[in-house]
Amino acid sequence: MSKDEPQVEELAARLKAVRERLEGLATASDGPLPGLDQIGQGLNLILEGLSLEADDVTRARLRVLLQGIDAVADYLSNSTTTEVVGPDPHAGLGQFINAFRKEAQKRLGGLSISMMGIFNERASAQALEQSAGHLHAIRGGAAMLNLTTVAELAAAMEQVIVTMRRLEAAERVWPTKTLLRGYAQLRSAAEDKFARLDERAAHEIIADLRHCLGALAPSRTESPSPGAKALPAASDASAAVAIQPAVPIEQLEQRILIVDDIATIAASVGFVLSELDVPLDIANDGQDALRMLRERPYSLVISDVAMPHMSGVELTRHVRGDHTLASIPLILLTSLDRPEERQAGMDAGATDYIIKGAIGGGELLHLVEELLKSAPFVARIPTDEQRRILVAEDTETVAASIAFVLSEGPYDIVLAHDGKDALARLQKGRFDLLITDVQMPQMSGVELVAAIRAQDNLRPLPIIMLTSLASDADRSLGLEAGADRYLVKGEVAGGKLLTLVQELLAAHS
Repeated sequence: MSKDEPQVEELAARLKAVRERLEGLATASDGPLPGLDQIGQGLNLILEGLSLEADDVTRARLRVLLQGIDAVADYLSNSTTTEVVGPDPHAGLGQFINAFRKEAQKRLGGLSISMMGIFNERASAQALEQSAGHLHAIRGGAAMLNLTTVAELAAAMEQVIVTMRRLEAAERVWPTKTLLRGYAQLRSAAEDKFARLDERAAHEIIADLRHCLGALAPSRTESPSPGAKALPAASDASAAVAIQPAVPIEQLEQRILIVDDIATIAASVGFVLSELDVPLDIANDGQDALRMLRERPYSLVISDVAMPHMSGVELTRHVRGDHTLASIPLILLTSLDRPEERQAGMDAGATDYIIKGAIGGGELLHLVEELLKSAPFVARIPTDEQRRILVAEDTETVAASIAFVLSEGPYDIVLAHDGKDALARLQKGRFDLLITDVQMPQMSGVELVAAIRAQDNLRPLPIIMLTSLASDADRSLGLEAGADRYLVKGEVAGGKLLTLVQELLAAHS
């Protein structure tokens, strides 16, 4: 049991204390605040299910939960004595935005000084590092507060500076005016009560900065394709590209590797990126990822930083140190409170980073879309080596469990948010097997199976139906709809799912 995380008894005491705070706020306010009762009930359920043997991960999650609820209680305590005048577009975030503005103003003060030195060819190294650090901090705070445009602007400026930092001073062509316009917009946000800026002007600046980055794309993608065999040391990158045999475009694809030892985070990333319709693979840690990168080609890697066996920073160093992998864009998933890890990752050669709290806010999807525009295409894995499995599941934790279980086999796993999404994917692409939940929004699993069995081209598809219920009636409902097999969700991690998948694929091969 780790000494870094609080003991269960301490967590239980803190849970009780914050529950009592919320109960007091509910009775002291002029009228009951929506949601406080539900939060209290949720805390009661957590207390009832809290085990003295809770592992480090469970205790770490509880600690983060407590920090968040404590912050909510602090805000509600302060707001009961503060009159809000006029409409507030960030109601409930006032004190956090004020703290962000104060920190941003300090950072911008340092940035104004450091930016003076980034254009100096002889003395720019320290100025580049300091400028990237200031923008890094502004971006992280803005992303956590869902100040999307502020975060995107700071990110674009930071990426330009980090990219220029990797070039020789004589090779840098700075978008000076655009960077200064970006600085002015960030300053405007820091001085505004609600951290607002000119959205139109900011997006124009972001577009200009990304155009600048796009102009550098050829120099970042001329190295050998990921997964290519090592070439003699005397061969340079351009020669490596020239001697590779041509591959028909229909045999090429872009493939993403997600690296995270926490199933829920891997699932969140997969859900966010599922609308790109790009094949996704999952690795459990850095060592596993490095093995997979050397066995098959990938276009982009998204990796957590803190992992057992090999961290994301160590993985980045290995990737950048291997000339057959060095051209792959690599995004790090980082924590807001650990800027030193983010800096270590960027120094190691990471292309960019995303604060974990901003995974679902659109920033990750947008960044991946931009990077895929210049990321390498790789040879499609032959169908006799890898079977495509579609997983229709609206619960991220269950989807992650399925993905991790199936990662043991040679399967290409695609996630769908619900039955409607799954049916659309089946009609557009080829799949060898479907795993579907019963209860989903838009279209249930039973409705999905019925729709599949009604279409000639989809009717032969083998289907496994998942449910949280184990009654004979529910089992019959799924089988009568046309499912080939039926599995209770609790059995996913026990090896039974993998066995069913192997049996069905063998029967339909």
